Amino acid sequence: MLSAFGLAVMMIGAIVVHLRGKEAREGLPALVLLVFLILLIFGLFAVDRF
Repeated sequence: MLSAFGLAVMMIGAIVVHLRGKEAREGLPALVLLVFLILLIFGLFAVDRF
């Protein structure tokens, strides 16, 4: 579970660094993708607890 959390943090960090290099007009779809990834991570936590 901790390893999954660490992997998720690294993925989010890589995405944030990648988004900073993109143009501002592409920020909204990227934000939606980031929120989707966060929800997916919480879903994985729910599966791990059961």
